[in-house]
Amino acid sequence: MPIDAPLVEVCRAECAALGREPGLTMSRIGPMFLHVSDDPERAWARIAPHALHETNSYAQWLASAGGGVYRPAEDADVLRAGGSYVVVTPQECVTLLTTLRQPGNDVVALHPLRGGLDPRLGWESLELFADKVLPALDGARGDPPGEV
Repeated sequence: MPIDAPLVEVCRAECAALGREPGLTMSRIGPMFLHVSDDPERAWARIAPHALHETNSYAQWLASAGGGVYRPAEDADVLRAGGSYVVVTPQECVTLLTTLRQPGNDVVALHPLRGGLDPRLGWESLELFADKVLPALDGARGDPPGEV
């Protein structure tokens, strides 16, 4: 989900009014939560309770503030179908990110402890991303493997 362009413009305008440089803004590609697993169904079963708690809590809090990117979900299937929480194999991750990639917009946000996940589950995802996804993405970009 890219950064909200109107919000970036408001930030830039305020910085200019204060005589400050606006700084770096990056647009993220991909879902809000991206998890890589050799067994996505098993991983989702472990992630789903945390994801539901997180999205429903934030949706409730943000509703009182006028909205936001979180929407309430009645169950894990509804949440997963919404596309904000994605659990994929390494190859599915490569395909997803290659499809979404645009020049100047290839920042992927990984949040392996989102919603209080077990750190071991987060590490499994990060290791698969580093070992199997990054090398494939580097090759798709034309960079030598390992150059990030």
